[in-house]
Amino acid sequence: MGADTLMRRASRAQGAEAAQLYLQAAQAFRLADDPDGMDQALSQIDTAALPAPLHSFYYLLRSEVAFAHNDWLAAQSALTRATNTLQRGDPHTAELYAHIASLCMQRNDPICAANALIDQSLAGEAQLTSAHNDQIWHLMDQVSGTILTSLAGESDRHAAWWQLKARLSSSFSIAEQRRRLAQWNADFPDHPLLNPPPQALDTLVALAWKPRQIALILPLQGVFANAGKSVRDGFISAYLYDTDPDKPTVRIYDSQAEPLPLLYERVLNDGCDMIVGPLTKTMVDAFNDLNPEIPVLALNYLDGNVAAANLKQLGLAIEDEAETVVDRLLQSNADSILVLHSEADWSRRAAEHVAAHWPYAIVTQGFKDLKTVTEAVGGAMLVDASQDRFDALQQLLGEDLEFLPRARKDLDAVVVFVSNIEANAVVPALKYHFADDLPVYASSQVAREARSEIGLDILGGFQICDMPFNLLDSPFKKELTQVFNLGADNLTPLYVLGVDAYSVSNQLMLLTSDQPRLLANTGELTMNDQGQFRRELVWGYISQGELRPVPVVVDQPIGL
Repeated sequence: MGADTLMRRASRAQGAEAAQLYLQAAQAFRLADDPDGMDQALSQIDTAALPAPLHSFYYLLRSEVAFAHNDWLAAQSALTRATNTLQRGDPHTAELYAHIASLCMQRNDPICAANALIDQSLAGEAQLTSAHNDQIWHLMDQVSGTILTSLAGESDRHAAWWQLKARLSSSFSIAEQRRRLAQWNADFPDHPLLNPPPQALDTLVALAWKPRQIALILPLQGVFANAGKSVRDGFISAYLYDTDPDKPTVRIYDSQAEPLPLLYERVLNDGCDMIVGPLTKTMVDAFNDLNPEIPVLALNYLDGNVAAANLKQLGLAIEDEAETVVDRLLQSNADSILVLHSEADWSRRAAEHVAAHWPYAIVTQGFKDLKTVTEAVGGAMLVDASQDRFDALQQLLGEDLEFLPRARKDLDAVVVFVSNIEANAVVPALKYHFADDLPVYASSQVAREARSEIGLDILGGFQICDMPFNLLDSPFKKELTQVFNLGADNLTPLYVLGVDAYSVSNQLMLLTSDQPRLLANTGELTMNDQGQFRRELVWGYISQGELRPVPVVVDQPIGL
């Protein structure tokens, strides 16, 4: 029966009969791809007269009309009502959750979308496909590491999916990923995620290639010897911690011992099928010029050169910390910020990165040394300008005036790229210039070398982005810290870089294809189009002289 006929019949009926006929007419308009007709039919329905089992379908159709008119708030309201009125065995359950997933994707909310598709899987009303589980897995890929770990710790019906994703994303090696997948499968037999599994899990199980012999190329003498040895010790510690009986052998080479072309030739002659290193930018550039024929994981970044096909780059770029700061500020809804930096190269680069990527008002202020910190803060806060205006007015009037200098009130936050000693000078300068009520965001250098009498005591409230290694506990961290007496110094990140270099080298083929994230020790790693691994760091705050992790809170979408 056509939609128009149903509309005429409904107009002559009453009560429940009329409501059901209008609902049938709306369904007919739906099949004809006529959202305006659907809207007309649905608007005639008295929901109080509509039988309860049909309420969910009514609101589902309402959501489709809202979708057609790009009215996301109305779509969310309708889907919330559809969910609340859903009854067991409703034949439209799978369709409802698919609409919720669509709305969540429109709102760029991958957690909400993944959970909706999981609900669709659990409803069991439709035959699942590999594409369905691929979509869930892809949405999970978009969730940052700390939130992923938090979701895995929940106790709701979605938790098992997130647990597997978190376990695989934080694995030490391919062998560990496979063990964790097998254990998860034993814990959740016949789970819908594996019936059929996402392509990424098929790839993990079937992946055949991994390095058999790794050449670790680092500077073990000269000015960079301490850095090279720290990376080496971290790498070998990770190698020894890996319990895979089939792990590769490792050969260690001193990058300073002979010219790089000769060293590369020796590595090939020794039968190595993968290279980790070199460490310095100069050596990485030179290695890239050799166009290596085997996979290379360089431990620094090229300076603008196009990477050879086999060369990937992992490092400790300060730009990663600056990018993490920008993301945090945007999440905090800050509009206007002050960035303080020193003359150190890393500090200037960090400030320049923030300035280039911050979309709103920004004041950037540098200082030469500790003696000029107070002056620099005063200039940035416009206190000096306030004093100058007062002096000019007093001179014009020719008499003494009472005056209290005032600072600008248009700033929402302060960002500092400074050392620990410099940070301890910044705090009183901010207080002196009436800026001590502003939130302060800092890079990891603020907490390094903090073993002096001052330490972190006066930096209370500072929010600091740092490596997960420094903020999150693990058995391996405890072992590494004890063996090498690691602390808040400048060599610790290099040990941790060595640890991640081993983990990445073992999983490189996955990280360049089906597993885009690795929850590593230096940060959450993702690779860009230039073959560079970028790090997203985690957040801590200083309280009572200690750096503590910021608790992760997962925002749940309203009404869904």
